[in-house]
Amino acid sequence: MMSTHKQTLPPRFEKAAHEWLAGREGLFAARALAIARCSIKHLIPVFGQKLLCDITPKAIEAYQWKRIGEGVPYSVVNIEVRLLLQILKANVVGSTP
Repeated sequence: MMSTHKQTLPPRFEKAAHEWLAGREGLFAARALAIARCSIKHLIPVFGQKLLCDITPKAIEAYQWKRIGEGVPYSVVNIEVRLLLQILKANVVGSTP
C-alpha cells in the first residue's frame, strides 16, 4: 500500500527569517529586535533564496569569512550567525517557536 503522506519542503530562509522576527515582536526588547532586523538584512542576500535544509555548515563558515573580510567585527558576525542558527532551530520538525 502506498503512503499518501506528502512530504513538504522546508521554507526558504527569507520567509523563515521574517516569520521568526514576527513571532518575536512584543517579546523582545526594541533594541534586540533592531539588532535582529539588521542581522537579517545582511543574511538575506546570501541565504534568502536557499531552502533551510540547503544551508550547510560550510556555507555558514564561508559567510563568516566573507563578513570578516569586509571588515565587520567578529562580535557582529557572531551575532548574525547566532541569529541564523536560531532561525534554523526554530524550523526543525517538531520544534516549538
